[in-house]
Amino acid sequence: MADWRSKVDPALRDYLEAQVRETTMYKSAYTSAKNQGNAQLWIAIAVLSRQLFTINMKLNVLEDALKEIDGKIRAVKDKEVTVYKEEKTEVPKEFEVAKEVKAKITRKIVKKVSKPKIVKKTKKRNIKKTLKRF
Repeated sequence: MADWRSKVDPALRDYLEAQVRETTMYKSAYTSAKNQGNAQLWIAIAVLSRQLFTINMKLNVLEDALKEIDGKIRAVKDKEVTVYKEEKTEVPKEFEVAKEVKAKITRKIVKKVSKPKIVKKTKKRNIKKTLKRF
């Protein structure tokens, strides 16, 4: 009977042995069944289902805890942002005066820049006339 277990992939063998040990705890239940092999498989399925259920419950608890932590972190960040925005809205008068001076300087600079002069090209007729004179 142990012969077929030795042919199982070594990566799975430990898990198989753990399940077999777990199902042997319920040996009195499946030995009283008409088909003992099927009963043993159903017990193994039930054991796996229990393990999966407990893992899901732990996962749900962890997810809820992470959501709660995330909510607290967001609340703290929102408070920091509002405090920062409130501090930024109060601009000293010196800065406002400096902005006005800067605006005046940029206006003067823009006015001083002149447009380039366009040089008119001489017409071909005028050149021809001047050449005829010579």
